[in-house]
Amino acid sequence: MTRITLRRPGRRTVRARRHLAGVAALSLVLAGGAYAATGGVDARVDACAAKRGGDLRITKDGSCERGERRVSWSRTGPAGAQGQPGPQGTAGAAGPAGERGQQGAPGAQGDRGPQGERGPSDAFEKRVFVFEEIGIDGVTDGQTVAELPLAPGAYVLSARANLQRASATRNPGVTSCTLFAGTDSDTAETVLGTQDGQVAIAALSMSFVESATSPITAQLVCTEGHNPGALVAGARITAVRVGAAHEG
Repeated sequence: MTRITLRRPGRRTVRARRHLAGVAALSLVLAGGAYAATGGVDARVDACAAKRGGDLRITKDGSCERGERRVSWSRTGPAGAQGQPGPQGTAGAAGPAGERGQQGAPGAQGDRGPQGERGPSDAFEKRVFVFEEIGIDGVTDGQTVAELPLAPGAYVLSARANLQRASATRNPGVTSCTLFAGTDSDTAETVLGTQDGQVAIAALSMSFVESATSPITAQLVCTEGHNPGALVAGARITAVRVGAAHEG
């Protein structure tokens, strides 16, 4: 047990009682080491003050003797005002990248969309069915047998000419046909009639692609050499419009 006596010289002991609160606080500081040794953990300090003389002693169980008065006070003072916030710390280093997650399951198939409108026709054709003789009177500069006007655009063009020739002699006749459109053309030729009295038949085909920025006219022109007598039994020009024309 710790006993502490506090007296101020030159004054009566009875005046010490009037300053009991101040004495109690001071005694806590003076007796702190001794009280800490007791292992006390309570938030309140219990003590006994002598009714006469003002002696003060710390007690652990809070019991006082005769002639003493029990006093107590809190070991912890009131909370102070909140301090100012400290400066912001520097940003920490970036952490390592996390592992890649598993691939999610495929979503459900969406509904089928409505059917689109039918697009405009992009195929054009010109057919002729005439028995027209080529190279009458020895003219060899060519004869136009079919024409097909076309609007600007890219086209795949093809043509076919069905030819016949009745040979009166054994001298063959060379016949050629050319498809013209824009700045391009394609030519096919054949030899008709190698025996007297025979009728020779042949079909010539031509094709190419053409891009036009202005209206054009596809023409099928056939020509016979120095032995005339070939006939065009039928002819056809076909043009299919495409998004773009590419030539290899």
